[in-house]
Amino acid sequence: MLVKMFSTLSFCLVGLLTGAANGQTFTRLIAEGDLVPGGRPGEVISRVEAVDVNGSGDWAAVLDGDGSADGDCYTIVNGAIVFQEGTSTGIPSPGTRTTSRIDRVDINGGGDRLFLVRTLDSSLAPGMQAGSALIRNGVQLYQEGLTVCSAPGPALGLVYTELSACWQNDNNQLLVGGRVGILGDEILVTVELDPVLGTVISETMLALEKETLLGHGSPVQGFSFGKGRNAINDNGDALWFVDDEHADLGGDYCTDSNFYINTTLLYNEGDAFPAAILETFDSLDLAEVDLNNNGDFVFSGFDRRPETEDLWIFKSIGGVITVLAHEGDPVPASVGGPWITKGFGFGGQVSLSDDGDVLWFLDWNDPDTSKDTGLLLNDTLIMQEGVTMLDGSVVLAVPSDDSSVALSDNGSKAITKVVLAGEVEAVYLIEDMHPSIFDTFCGPGLANSTGEATELEGYFLTGGGISGGMSDLHLECSDGPPGQLGYFLTGEEVVEPGTMISDGLFCLIGGSSPFFRYAVGGTNAMSVGFFNPSGVLENAVGTSSVGPIGSETGFDVPDSIPSTSQVVTAGSTWHFQVWHRDTALGSTHSNFSNGLSVSF
Repeated sequence: MLVKMFSTLSFCLVGLLTGAANGQTFTRLIAEGDLVPGGRPGEVISRVEAVDVNGSGDWAAVLDGDGSADGDCYTIVNGAIVFQEGTSTGIPSPGTRTTSRIDRVDINGGGDRLFLVRTLDSSLAPGMQAGSALIRNGVQLYQEGLTVCSAPGPALGLVYTELSACWQNDNNQLLVGGRVGILGDEILVTVELDPVLGTVISETMLALEKETLLGHGSPVQGFSFGKGRNAINDNGDALWFVDDEHADLGGDYCTDSNFYINTTLLYNEGDAFPAAILETFDSLDLAEVDLNNNGDFVFSGFDRRPETEDLWIFKSIGGVITVLAHEGDPVPASVGGPWITKGFGFGGQVSLSDDGDVLWFLDWNDPDTSKDTGLLLNDTLIMQEGVTMLDGSVVLAVPSDDSSVALSDNGSKAITKVVLAGEVEAVYLIEDMHPSIFDTFCGPGLANSTGEATELEGYFLTGGGISGGMSDLHLECSDGPPGQLGYFLTGEEVVEPGTMISDGLFCLIGGSSPFFRYAVGGTNAMSVGFFNPSGVLENAVGTSSVGPIGSETGFDVPDSIPSTSQVVTAGSTWHFQVWHRDTALGSTHSNFSNGLSVSF
């Protein structure tokens, strides 16, 4: 694991860390005691309240400074202030409004910024709230006390009296929770935005307090608007929680809570528990969930066993249930020791990537409680309290709540707030979530037209093993020129420093062995793709299982070598590069990635 230090000018590598489990890179962004970026002279950070990150590394943090109480709350994105308590920074007209605090921050994969902002209005009596506003990319979408619900149904025409929560996807769609009407009934709606103007086009009501959902015997009592209780993916599918009225109004305490995906019931509190035979769900109002762009989901919650063995984390990928953790079972092998998973709060905020990776919090029964929690990616420990060292300081507390840790949709980056020695809060960007376990050659490559070197990385999808015509190797290529075509190459021999071809170094020629192109049409040895706007090579021919449906990235390497009778065998080593066009430099220009050597 590597650590880097952040400044407004550059990232600077400062050293190796201890306590690393899988080679992730940790970059310090901000910390308690640092000067507030762009803040008042001499003002330093005193607390970090919330964080978020996307796959491009754009990050946001809500923090407090040590200045005056009416102006020390800041929201920063990529190190720059976007909202400041007591000022109109970031607030659309009228100019009499100022920020009071930020209740929700969300940066999506496209860099769209969504904020739920409490405001004050100087035209009102001193200290009077002007109501919360929902602001996205500088455009106000909703304002408490002013915006009227446009969703067809019983809430049509009612004013939003409270804005409670919001979520967004990458396709100009939102999930919004709040209250409407003079009685303040809770409501949950999906929202369509104009892709150009960013304004609201339409709303669709999912549910409304006191209304009865189809097939239910009791009306809706309410929702849970915690960040980890609801989600919306890029297909516009919403995963949401709803609670019916309790027994005092004729309902059933044991079957009154539910999770839905859109209008289809996913789980009812009285349903059979999918990860445990003969068990049923316990109350769902304490569960945490997430939904990825493939329609897969992760669930952290309870069955009705005794409290020492009733908590589970499982994910559903393509309809297949996989258990990540169960209270009372041994800890994952990466944790080490004879410990048992325990604790009411293990799981915390469970984040699910499009690749099916889950970032989650674990607590176990080590009697030394100074090192009995950790942050895991799937079954791999990536941070442990009392063990992991960041910038020379031991991590005293690992994040577990939904405001302190986040995973990007594409799974490439995470952000976390930790407590370091001296009770210092700090925020770190985590990269290389799937660090390559393979040797590289001819790297980094020569810069392409973006000024970056095209980067090739890879990992085994299921830990290795050749079967079913596939090698289990998945390759990813990033930092390429957007819109340009590329494909993967392989060979049995590496020749360094390589042969200069156009603008890059090709390192699979010049020896005694040939190279081969994964460009054989109509077969699984076809890898052609195009770099998307973020510089990631998207597979255009259906030979990748990684990424959102329709936007899969990289290449699943088959066990056959293209245009030959050769196959990948256990114990063999093959070498890979990517070739791609780069017409921004001229119609005939091209380049290569670094190389990757893989032993199967």
